[in-house]
Amino acid sequence: MDFFIDDKVIEVPVSEGKYVCPFAQQRGGFRYMTISTRSHGEVALKKVYTTMNNMPSLKENLRDYSGYFHSNDDLCNTIWYAGAYTIQLSIIPANSGRRNDIVMPSTGWSNDVRCGYGSEVLVDGAKRDRSVWSGDRSISQLSEFIAFNSECGKTGTDWILNHQLENGKFPYACDPIYIYGSDTYHIWTMVSIYNTFFLNNNSQEWLENAWEKYKKGISYIWPQVDHTGTLKIKQGLDWGRPPIEDHSMSANCILYRALVNGVELAELVHDTATSKLYSERATSLKKSINETLWDEEAGLFFDNEKSSVHPQDGNSLALVHDVAYEDRKDRISKELTKNWNEYGAVAPESEGMISPFISSFELLAHTSTGNVDRSFELFRKMWGYMWNADYGVRSSLIEGYFKDGSCKYPFTFYDPAYISHCHPWATGPTIWLTFDVVGLKFTDHRHKLWTFSPKGVYAEGSLDFAMTGFRSHESGFISAGWKKVTEKILLMAIKVPEKTQGSIGVPIREGSEICKVEVDDEKISKDLDSTGSHLLIPRIGSGNHAVLVYYS
Repeated sequence: MDFFIDDKVIEVPVSEGKYVCPFAQQRGGFRYMTISTRSHGEVALKKVYTTMNNMPSLKENLRDYSGYFHSNDDLCNTIWYAGAYTIQLSIIPANSGRRNDIVMPSTGWSNDVRCGYGSEVLVDGAKRDRSVWSGDRSISQLSEFIAFNSECGKTGTDWILNHQLENGKFPYACDPIYIYGSDTYHIWTMVSIYNTFFLNNNSQEWLENAWEKYKKGISYIWPQVDHTGTLKIKQGLDWGRPPIEDHSMSANCILYRALVNGVELAELVHDTATSKLYSERATSLKKSINETLWDEEAGLFFDNEKSSVHPQDGNSLALVHDVAYEDRKDRISKELTKNWNEYGAVAPESEGMISPFISSFELLAHTSTGNVDRSFELFRKMWGYMWNADYGVRSSLIEGYFKDGSCKYPFTFYDPAYISHCHPWATGPTIWLTFDVVGLKFTDHRHKLWTFSPKGVYAEGSLDFAMTGFRSHESGFISAGWKKVTEKILLMAIKVPEKTQGSIGVPIREGSEICKVEVDDEKISKDLDSTGSHLLIPRIGSGNHAVLVYYS
């Protein structure tokens, strides 16, 4: 069954010998197989075996991850790798997309149509839908970079760019589904272009070609910004919630991020006029969002100006994308926790959904405000439940579920058979644990600069130690980690690739002073620049380095 569609069975003639399933009828991510006969009689099966064809670039060694994570916490380790495995299962041969024209009329299934460029592509799910969706990639593309950094980071974006219409519109979902009608997913494509250049492919030629499509995409959507100074929705399809409408909070947050990213990209291609234009638009848009959609009484943003709902998506994105004014951020973080129940974060804008996609943004959102304890609580509550639920597969991460914890989803008419149990948009913890908890990331598109600034080391529910690493095509492998040696001593260590340098952020601990800092066994001055949450040790070059921090 697939969304109340009976996709039928494979008819196999009974005969002695070997049977191999045709390529088109191979299923992605299946976990069991039922074999039956049409008539009475006996059939003997001597051997059944499967071959995994996901992520062909790894060839015979599917364990060859380029990224890693390890800590003292089993759930953190498990979910990080479940995220990586979810990504891996969803990187499929680019010629094995699901034929929508066969599935929808209920005539069976056929996974033999091109769904991306190159040899492999990251799609929205291993079994369903096996197509590229730009909005999903706002999470999955980052997780893929951390775990694998394969060619699919770029090829997926190239596939979306190829679907841009003459008027500048990007698709909701690419071939083989091939559907338009989403303002949010249109804008998410611009975010994907930015992420592709900064994570997967820093070719100036590629950026210059993509930049023209980026500008065309902004030119398509910007006329929908009206007298309110905010974007008004025309095409409301989104991540599975009821269609967005009017001046949508989430869509405006994504547009703000696309404009801010566009300023940076414009400077890299020496397009000073567009850089100035996007900067002015971003400043104006942020002001209008905060004036038009803020609810002072609730301490949250409205879903739109006609709604009384305070959405999880829009408010989480307001923090992640730096849309909310600074004095509102902590309050938003606190109020978002009121949507939590024992199974996770219920999205008020939906009909009872718990969405690992939107909750991935909320996970990042709390940490961005300094409330890392809330991120840990949400992580343990929600991803812990997902992993241990009766219907959980305990290997990959589910698309979503209902507010009572059951395996159903409103937008699929509560059909549990339609839920994907391998959906990359649920992999936010893989990003959070690497980029935030360990705090390791590159800060420029050439991957010559990096930062190692752990967040929440001493937050409630935090870890005793954590380490991570990942690979850059340009600079090679980088790895870092931290460990609480004692209650008052923190060890930080990093392995820095050649021809790169960066800064190490020493966590400032509430209620305690930093007494001494040693870098590679040498005491350094405590007179360091401060971000408010970290003291920054600058200009750390290649090689292995260790920092000891002594607190009072």
